[in-house]
Amino acid sequence: MGRASLFCNAGNCDTSKQKASRRKGWAMAVSFGAKRSFLFLQGLSSPLFFRLGREFSRCGHSVHRVNFTGGDRLFWPGPGAIDFRGRFVDWRGFLSSYLRTAGITDILLFGDCRPYHRIAIDLARSKNIAVHVFE
Repeated sequence: MGRASLFCNAGNCDTSKQKASRRKGWAMAVSFGAKRSFLFLQGLSSPLFFRLGREFSRCGHSVHRVNFTGGDRLFWPGPGAIDFRGRFVDWRGFLSSYLRTAGITDILLFGDCRPYHRIAIDLARSKNIAVHVFE
């Protein structure tokens, strides 16, 4: 099956680049051939990740979030979030299980050098999960 470009604008999704580009203010363009399952880890101190997640969800994709701090919860006010309360040594096992049970296809994170993110990237590579790093 070929891959199609999926364009999203406030929940209105289609596979026509021409239609999407004619709309004023279209939010993003993401190329996928099937529905995806996104996991958001720590992001910027802003609503950017929450807004991206909301748009992905409106386009029919699954959206998940793991919070580590109160700041993470502050910038993800919607559904789909869980709090990781374990120790750092427990993170690899927790995340490995979560990736499998949630069917995660993509991980989005800010900064690839954070200790939790290094483990997430390592696991993602071993499971053929796409990683999108914001810097």
